[in-house]
Amino acid sequence: MSEAKALILLVAALLAASGAVMVACIKLGAGGVVLGLVFGLSCAAGGYLSSLIVMHYADAEKRRKREEIILSR
Repeated sequence: MSEAKALILLVAALLAASGAVMVACIKLGAGGVVLGLVFGLSCAAGGYLSSLIVMHYADAEKRRKREEIILSR
């Protein structure tokens, strides 16, 4: 899977999950503070998970370059 595809799937999953939680909070009559916390936590989770994806693919790219250098000798 490519990095772009992984990021797109992450965004889709976060939108679905945070949307479902927001709808549940609204149905339960939660206030603006709760909705703000849900939004903030989903943004924080998105930032953390996207950084994990970026670092994973950066490591793979570095490994591939090292292998190319070793094989070219």
